[in-house]
Amino acid sequence: MPGSSPFPGLQKLSPSVYLWEPPSSHSTATPKHPAPSPPPKLILLFTWMSAQPIHISKYIHNYQTHYPTSRILVIRSSPLDGLYHRTSTQHRRLTPAVHHLLASLQPTTPTNPTPNPPELLIHLFSNGGSLQFSTFLATHRQTTHTPFPPHIKILDSCPGRATFRRTILAFASPFSASPLFIRFPTLLLIYLLLGIYFLAIRLRLLADPVLRVRGILNAVRQGEERRCYIYSTADPMVGWRDVEAHAVEAGERGCRVRRERFGKTGHCAHVREGGGG
Repeated sequence: MPGSSPFPGLQKLSPSVYLWEPPSSHSTATPKHPAPSPPPKLILLFTWMSAQPIHISKYIHNYQTHYPTSRILVIRSSPLDGLYHRTSTQHRRLTPAVHHLLASLQPTTPTNPTPNPPELLIHLFSNGGSLQFSTFLATHRQTTHTPFPPHIKILDSCPGRATFRRTILAFASPFSASPLFIRFPTLLLIYLLLGIYFLAIRLRLLADPVLRVRGILNAVRQGEERRCYIYSTADPMVGWRDVEAHAVEAGERGCRVRRERFGKTGHCAHVREGGGG
């Protein structure tokens, strides 16, 4: 049985997946900031690694405000997803999200053409959310054996490249406010484990997962109508040049690409400067 949810009003479907269903009274609600086109039926938020509920909730609230009639699925990621959990465990955790995706969208058929704009909006946060999305794609393919539905994609602070320094920052950030007696031994353990991990990648004993997902995002574009990269030159965890290089490659491969570069915002924190907070 799913346990309690850390997000008020959201139902926990699995350890990784949370659902917000708009109340029936919202079916005719007028958005606070009306969009020029119909709202998406479903929004998927693939959050950054170890993102805290208080930070994720800000994005949930923004989407609820702009699209009060849209369902929202929050799909969280943790270090254990890529380093410990077996693939079968990850698929089992993401299967409820696939089922709600199928239930929310009308299948595209010759008599039911692709809606314009697409009914699905996907927001990827950082490398952690991108990695979780790649697993979700595999889960969808394994579960449905059908093409991925038409969608618009936002790539927020991603994809970067895996460097030792930036990865240390990503893994250590959840412990920045912890007491010293917790933070110090945790950082030592993080340095040790990531040192071994990067050595294994360098010796080609392990594949680089971030390099793999960079390739997936530009190779597996099934159903994607267009995408937007939002990123910052001040981001300490994901290099803006790495994001722009990926955007250039995407354009060369035929993607419809838009880029929004910020100059002062931190990692996955562009909403305020962009006026969306």
